[in-house]
Amino acid sequence: MRKLITPVIASLASVVIIAGCSSQSNTATVDTSPKALPADIAAKPIELFVGQDLGAVGGLDGYDQGYVDYFGVPSGVTVYTSLKDLEGLEQKVNYGAGDNHANLYLESEAFNGVDIAMGLYLVDQLDDINSGKLDNNISKLASWISKSDRTVYLRIGYEFEGSWNGYASGDYKQAYRRIVDGLNELNVENVEYVWQSSGYEEDRDELLSYYPGDTYVDWVAYSYFNHDPKLAGQEMLRIARERGKPVMIAELTPRGYNLMLDDGKKTWDSWFKPLLNHLKENQDVIKIIAYINADWDSQPMWKGQGGRYTSPIKPVYR
Repeated sequence: MRKLITPVIASLASVVIIAGCSSQSNTATVDTSPKALPADIAAKPIELFVGQDLGAVGGLDGYDQGYVDYFGVPSGVTVYTSLKDLEGLEQKVNYGAGDNHANLYLESEAFNGVDIAMGLYLVDQLDDINSGKLDNNISKLASWISKSDRTVYLRIGYEFEGSWNGYASGDYKQAYRRIVDGLNELNVENVEYVWQSSGYEEDRDELLSYYPGDTYVDWVAYSYFNHDPKLAGQEMLRIARERGKPVMIAELTPRGYNLMLDDGKKTWDSWFKPLLNHLKENQDVIKIIAYINADWDSQPMWKGQGGRYTSPIKPVYR
């Protein structure tokens, strides 16, 4: 396996630390004045999570060319599962996007205290969730999270408004609330509920039509790929400030850049520097970023959809 880390990513991790230092209904009238974050969250620097497969993260037997092998453990790692099958938690799976097996992190001393951002895939499952058919799996998920002995940031139906997911807003909200209610009824205390958009949709009314309510959302999140950094997540950031919610950039990578052919300067100047400016300008609310440290062009699911993101490049910037 090729080395997956670039000096550019090391710079990102360093600057993140520096940057970090320096229930109402959708139809009701909302007070849009900014609200302060909880003091304990506001005081934290921006944390770096890394994913989104075992090879990209590294630091485990059989996975020794990832981020951890060159830079140490990050604050958190990213995993994926679906409510229907709960795959990738207790058994290894690979659907063409790298190996996933969340239990390996729980079993490794190297990852003690490392949090988890869990993408919960809900495509073609909303009816079964809302009918109660998947209630048993909600209970199983609750048990897994409780036993993980770390904070799990649960990204419920991530990129909710993306046309590729096909979520109707009413069905999505109902399913989201049922999952949260189910975990709360089972007294899961180490979970944070994350409401994540794609970052592309900036129609405020459209976004809010998916909002499950303040009591159901702990974190507001969005994706950041080849977005305009001045526009990326603009409405989500606004919504977060209005409601006093911290923000996670839950999927982050320079999509469309082939780092195998780049000396580092082009990618740094056109993607990383604007990203770091975006973080600096919004560090009052952005508290977690989750970097996708994967060579997507080597993975069947993503091949041809955006280039190679983390292959070795000339160390122009450190």
